[in-house]
Amino acid sequence: MSVGKKLNLSFTVLIVLLAVSVGSSIMNLKNIENDVGEAMDSRLEQLILIENIRYDVAMQALHTRSMILEPEEDIHRENLIAVAADLDGNLDELQGYLASEEMRSYWDQANAPNNDFNEAMPDIIADVENGNIEEATEIVNTTVQDINTAMLDAAEEMEIYQTGQMDNIDSEISSAIVTAQVISFVVLGASILIGIGLMFYVRRSITAPLVSVMDVARKFGDGDLSAEDIAVKSKDELGQLAAIFNASKNNTRT
Repeated sequence: MSVGKKLNLSFTVLIVLLAVSVGSSIMNLKNIENDVGEAMDSRLEQLILIENIRYDVAMQALHTRSMILEPEEDIHRENLIAVAADLDGNLDELQGYLASEEMRSYWDQANAPNNDFNEAMPDIIADVENGNIEEATEIVNTTVQDINTAMLDAAEEMEIYQTGQMDNIDSEISSAIVTAQVISFVVLGASILIGIGLMFYVRRSITAPLVSVMDVARKFGDGDLSAEDIAVKSKDELGQLAAIFNASKNNTRT
């Protein structure tokens, strides 16, 4: 390999190592940013859904009692059915975010009473339509009230859990940063070691032979032909130059 190629290879390797080191740091920071963004978005979406569930439960209770108080107004029944459907949708959407056993447990605690309400709602509507207001009121004051309390309690537990998880994001960020720093130091350390290896390679294959050639050339210029031949260890430009000096010295001496 020629001297130029050796130097080009050394500089290319150093540039690649620097690029890898910088790229690794940038990639790690980007991954941290993406992970934090995804975690925050997920927690916020769940908190919004939990708040929607709490609102739907309250509106469900309101429309149920309004339907009993004003049985002739169909709008209350329609609103009740719409809110119940919206509550089902929010619970289903929240289920798609469940990733921990705690949230699955809280979700079950909210979904079970919601199913109970969906089963009781047709009976309440039928009682109101048939004029059985007392029976409908009894269901609302017992079964429905217990259902709403259970759902609100579950929603509160989910909110507390999600808020706590958002607080934990700070520690997760710190851990991710430490990991990124460790990776960066490892890559940097490897780059330094390889750079040192390249330095010794250049010194052994270029600098040392060049010094030998210069030493013999200096003696040759002073008329000293007693110096030993330069050891030719390569076929690159330095090796060829050493061979030329050896031949020139030996021809002059003879």
